[in-house]
Amino acid sequence: MLNIVFSDSALGSLKVAQSCREGGVIGGATSVILLREDGSPGTPEELERAAREYEERERRAWEKAVPMDGSPGDSYGFSLGLSQGAIPQGADIWEDRRQMLGRQFSIYPNGGEVMEELISRGKETTDTLLRRIEAGEPARVWYSDEPEERSGLCWFMSLLTRLPSHGEVWLVKLPGWEAGEEPGTLVQHDSGWGEIDPARWGRYLSLGEQAEEILCRALAREWEETREAPLRAVINGRLRGVGEDFYDPWILDTLEKAPEEFHQARLIGEILGRHRLGISDAWVALRMEEMIRQGMLEPTSQPPEDGPVYHRWLRKRERL
Repeated sequence: MLNIVFSDSALGSLKVAQSCREGGVIGGATSVILLREDGSPGTPEELERAAREYEERERRAWEKAVPMDGSPGDSYGFSLGLSQGAIPQGADIWEDRRQMLGRQFSIYPNGGEVMEELISRGKETTDTLLRRIEAGEPARVWYSDEPEERSGLCWFMSLLTRLPSHGEVWLVKLPGWEAGEEPGTLVQHDSGWGEIDPARWGRYLSLGEQAEEILCRALAREWEETREAPLRAVINGRLRGVGEDFYDPWILDTLEKAPEEFHQARLIGEILGRHRLGISDAWVALRMEEMIRQGMLEPTSQPPEDGPVYHRWLRKRERL
């Protein structure tokens, strides 16, 4: 069974899950960052205690883990920013993704190198998967209503429906809510499969459903209907095309509550943590760059040479 996900974090977590055997525990070093409420670092004793508690939670989780099937070598991931940017009919999607990801990764040091790696790996992965699926191998796609994963699902279905024939297609959708480990707790999943602990992947195997051809074509149609939009978002259970400013109201809401001068990285973290939009820090940073161009915000410091552009201070202008 081929397994397909739509982020590097999800792929890494899935491969760790597949490397585990029943009752086994994946070993490795534990690194803990601990900050107090005032921003000061924890003491060595506090860090050691936090690391022990984390390792104990991991041990208990692996003891209860349902074995995950498949081999890491049969798992593939895409990280192509498919929820962002118009992709016109007939366009070279790889050149289009190069431009879109180049824009997004421009806010990071050495972002161009990362972008080229993602494009190269995406092309190779696509060719390999389509060849194996056309040869009759079954495929299982893990997705959610997070914009990137739903866009990835619909894009990949559009590729499959163009094949002369293909093997079985199975879909596993991440539940939006589920009971937590502790009694009386509830867990909301709004960041996709990348947030799932490796020990938990096997529990979701029972949610897999075989996708009939009519469903594959319906999902492919969602892609064709939205591919030329500036952004893609999930609204009322369907992928919809929206404008570049779709998420601006949530950004502005947080900005209005912020002090006149603020650290941009902290504000971006607050936006993503409070509103749970399922989008990347890079997209929020790009929208704030547009607000700077419009005169709504202005930088009051420079980011470090080895850090993202949003590691700086900004000031609100009167227009905001």
